[in-house]
Amino acid sequence: MANIREIAERAQVAPGTVSRALNNKGYISKKTRDKIEKALQEVDYVPNELARNLYRNRSNLIGMILPDIEHPFFLGIIKKLVIELKKHQYGVVLWLTEYSAEEERLCLERLKRNAVDGAVVFVPSLPGEEYRELGRPLVLMDRTVDGIVQVPVNQDKSGKLAARKLYEDGCRHVLTVTGEESAEIPSFRRHIAFVEETQRLGGNVKIIKEEWENFELSHYMELAEKILVQEPEADGLYAADILGTAFLKVLQKRGKNVPEDFEIISTDGIDEAGNSPIQLSAVVQPAEIIAGQIADSLMLQIANENPRQMEMVDVYLFNGDTTK
Repeated sequence: MANIREIAERAQVAPGTVSRALNNKGYISKKTRDKIEKALQEVDYVPNELARNLYRNRSNLIGMILPDIEHPFFLGIIKKLVIELKKHQYGVVLWLTEYSAEEERLCLERLKRNAVDGAVVFVPSLPGEEYRELGRPLVLMDRTVDGIVQVPVNQDKSGKLAARKLYEDGCRHVLTVTGEESAEIPSFRRHIAFVEETQRLGGNVKIIKEEWENFELSHYMELAEKILVQEPEADGLYAADILGTAFLKVLQKRGKNVPEDFEIISTDGIDEAGNSPIQLSAVVQPAEIIAGQIADSLMLQIANENPRQMEMVDVYLFNGDTTK
């Protein structure tokens, strides 16, 4: 196995120059770097991959910054994204923020220090300027920031599909549960579309606001119980997977039949395959398409190429066990 001194002799440079090149420290001319790179290839320096990554200022890792690992929407995307990135010889590192802006800021600092070559941020919470100042490969999920790539999903269609299905099935007093209301959060648009379409059709809709900072099912079952007590006429729900599951369990405990007495459509559908005995009906956001677009954008950015504008991700209604 060749050492740094042997590589230096082969490249006809000082050992300290090889060390600086491998650790990306100090100025080294392109001619000298090319000689060192050639020597590395000739001797198959071990650890070869690590050496080349250091030389190229690469880690072959992508950071995934997310608030909570338990959310089914995040998990659905991450599973597909791991597969897509592997095609490009990239691995992933998960960084959890637990809904802390300071933790998210620390994750971005790691990105600055080249701990990873790029990152995907799920539900970003920091001021837009902090993302723009990074100057690093980055993709945002569910946040619009000028100058940063984000994944566009057809949220208007999602809301309209859900509203039409519930109305067609006879639901006239429906609920939708939202988080933060902001024009910078694209997913909020689906709730607006849902309300507008329901009202256009002649139905009644109640908007319930909830902070998404706890993803334990028991918490959402308590919330579902509270909402059902406050809204006894409700006969339909358009909400995130975890809340839809909570409503289903509470309704069953109350002796209600789903979908005969109450219908549920999830906003976060990733795909319709599942092992649960009862599958939520959902407006599906195809995880494979989303993951493919994210991976392609990151690879272009890492190669210092301008990423293409992502195509709008289409959605479709999956009629599961919680609608007629």
